[in-house]
Amino acid sequence: MTALLFVFLSATLISQSFMDAMSVVIILYMLTMRFTKQTLFSPFISSKSGLKELAFFVLWLAVIVIGLRASPHMLKNLSEWKWILNLTFMFWFLNHYLTKRGTPSMTLSFWQPLYWVLIACFIYGAISLGMGIDLFKQTPLTHGQRFAGPFDDPMNFAHIYGMYAAFLVPFVLEAVSEWKHGNQKTKNQKLLLIAFTLTAISVALTLTRGAWAGLSAAIFVMLFIYRKRLGIAIAGVGIVTALLLYVGSATFKTRVDQAFNPSQSYDGERYNLWHTNLEIFKDYPIFGIGHGDYMAYLPTYFAKLGIPADHFQSHAHNQYLQFLSNTGLVGFLFYMIFILGLLVFTFKQYRKHRDPVFLGSIGAQVAFHVGSLTECNFERAKVRLVFLFFCALALSVAAQLRTDKKTA
Repeated sequence: MTALLFVFLSATLISQSFMDAMSVVIILYMLTMRFTKQTLFSPFISSKSGLKELAFFVLWLAVIVIGLRASPHMLKNLSEWKWILNLTFMFWFLNHYLTKRGTPSMTLSFWQPLYWVLIACFIYGAISLGMGIDLFKQTPLTHGQRFAGPFDDPMNFAHIYGMYAAFLVPFVLEAVSEWKHGNQKTKNQKLLLIAFTLTAISVALTLTRGAWAGLSAAIFVMLFIYRKRLGIAIAGVGIVTALLLYVGSATFKTRVDQAFNPSQSYDGERYNLWHTNLEIFKDYPIFGIGHGDYMAYLPTYFAKLGIPADHFQSHAHNQYLQFLSNTGLVGFLFYMIFILGLLVFTFKQYRKHRDPVFLGSIGAQVAFHVGSLTECNFERAKVRLVFLFFCALALSVAAQLRTDKKTA
């Protein structure tokens, strides 16, 4: 099962087709375990919360159906909600794995295969960027001088690897703490530091500002939780570093300036999409227009707002506006309860157990949510799957700790 876990994680770092295939493998594996009576499918939070969890998701789906009631794309758009299956089966898989393993502890050394994959992906991306070709397809890169590793989209790469970089931070803190106390540096600690550094550099080289903001916010939040003074100090260092980069790096300065001068870059299109989705929400404030049905409405609202008809048509490039326009205030509240509930739950578990897995999960979640201010991360299956994994990881470790307490 350890091999299956790390093959799945490797898939999320390499290819969407690969990660989709591995998601199906995990679902089939867990169904086999259940029907051969080798495991049970337990609720997320506690033995008594199953019906409440089911009711929550059913009501959320009902809101989507109401919004899509007049849409010809109802079944197609509802099929996107298979992410609920992904979250559930990843939780069951991890819960089953930890039960078989006999301990919920996932130490720094446990994640060693992940470090190697992250390092290998950085090397691949560096060679690909240096040669200017996609090494898999043997075709010129379509994203210019933006780092994308094994992916063909630097934005997906940035947000996924940003979550992984955030997840590694608590383990880096753990290693540094041991070094300060005079303990000898181990090979796994050194490997971790290399993997984290290269992954953070990868995110920086994507030139994706939303991922920069997400990873920066995640690091600050985790350090503040870990030790308040350290968090404040690192925030100060980060601000000074950003100012120095703005002065000393033409590329960094250009990316920042584009955010404040949207007419000089494609950011103008993003602002137009924000404005459009806000107007849609104003007209359909309760249930929205239906999840995923925005393309049918954009031309009408572009004309209403005086936006050229040939304007780029896409999702809102802001996950929160996307939910407001597509599912209205009701659907938006379901989403906020879902993500904030997971954050609060994970934070409480960290305060209770001080396990770095919980702090890393908090970091990954924060990176995802802050990055969602400039991108529809929950609409992107690749990015969403990694986010759901880190949520399932926190839920499963917490479940095992509850079980250990009962049997102690």
